[in-house]
This record gives sequence, structure tokens and C-alpha cells, in this order.
Amino acid sequence: MQLMMQMVLNRGDTFLVEEYTYSHLLEGIAEPKGYVPLPVPIDQHGIVPSGLRRVSQIAQNFTVLRPVSTLYTDAPARGRCGGP
Repeated sequence: MQLMMQMVLNRGDTFLVEEYTYSHLLEGIAEPKGYVPLPVPIDQHGIVPSGLRRVSQIAQNFTVLRPVSTLYTDAPARGRCGGP
């Protein structure tokens, strides 16, 4: 995971992540490297399209954020992480 993120992200880059994801992804990999995660709502079927649009629009309005370049999703993890 860390190697993949290093290949596609640079310090300060913004990426989308399911709102229920592994905390070690954010605390152990993303934050120390300076990546900016934005949570996207999910339901039992996966990412909620309207939530994805809303988060993308919010990100565009913040000039301090770089454009979103990556989406991290892990469908099998939903049941293990307390998500819907």
C-alpha cells in the first residue's frame, strides 16, 4: 500500500478514501507522508455517487487543496471496519 501511494501521490496531494477505512492507512502512511485524505460516504453497495460528487465539489472550492488525483477503495474491508 505504501509503495503504491508513493508512486501516485506527492506530499500535499489530496486523495479520496472511503469514510470507513483502515485507520493505519491514514495514520501510518498518509499523514506522515503529507497526503490529504478526503472521506467519501459509502453504503452497503459501495461509494455513494451523490456523496462522491459532493466531496469532489467541496475539494474544488478549497484553494489550499490540490486537485484530487486518486481514489482508494477496498470493498472487502467494509464489513471488517465497522462500515455499512
